[in-house]
Amino acid sequence: MVVFLYRAAGSPAVSGTNAFTDVPGDAEIQKAVQWAVSKGITKGTSDTTFDPYGPCTRVQMVTFLYRDMGK
Repeated sequence: MVVFLYRAAGSPAVSGTNAFTDVPGDAEIQKAVQWAVSKGITKGTSDTTFDPYGPCTRVQMVTFLYRDMGK
């Protein structure tokens, strides 16, 4: 879901470091995760994990969309 939102936003440049131990720095989704966290769309599943390959529920999708729209 965060990759979808990241690409829909035009894949903007991101800066900073990846705080999640389960998102490798060379992973394709790393920039999308970093972008989503910096925009306040998500915080991950804990301070150090994101669970990038876990299921994304409909509730989470709606929450991400709501936050992405600036609400």
